[in-house]
Amino acid sequence: VIADVVLGLERGDSEALFADFEIWTRALFSVPIALPGSPFARALQARSRLLERLRRVLERAQERPTGGLDLLSGGLDEAGLPLTDDDLVEQLLLLLFAGYETTASSLSCLMAALLQHPAELAWLQEEISSQAWPLAEGAPTPRLTAVVQEVMRLNPPVGGFFRRTTQPLELAGVLVPAGRVVQVALAASNRLSG
Repeated sequence: VIADVVLGLERGDSEALFADFEIWTRALFSVPIALPGSPFARALQARSRLLERLRRVLERAQERPTGGLDLLSGGLDEAGLPLTDDDLVEQLLLLLFAGYETTASSLSCLMAALLQHPAELAWLQEEISSQAWPLAEGAPTPRLTAVVQEVMRLNPPVGGFFRRTTQPLELAGVLVPAGRVVQVALAASNRLSG
């Protein structure tokens, strides 16, 4: 969807981009040593090709606007400064990653949860089988909505993020000095401690 709608890519361009995207994402958490032929080295090469492809997409979009790239052009950074072409290319890569990985993660967690809870699966199937397929827009599916929301509450598609403190900060009685990296664990916020 992102490749077609936002980037306006043709099928062949989309396939080449996602081939490199898979190489890059598979090695994101590998040992960060770029020895020739290592997963990390292949990931760096794939990332370079991805960025170059995205630069060409951006150049084409600036010549003749297509897809949703016009929404990014004219964007500003957190300081209110216009985004450079390099910034926009990095944002496009982030958009691809966020859209793909979060969807894949959410679907995997949903399937795992349903397989681990057969009673809830049967309860959900009862609702789904009572609906015409494909589901009409706005069709009432309270069980499906509840299951998806509960799975995403317990297993958010993004488990957390990092931020650097700009000034001293007290968290749960612990003083964190300015300039320190703090991990925000979203998944932990939806659990009872015990």
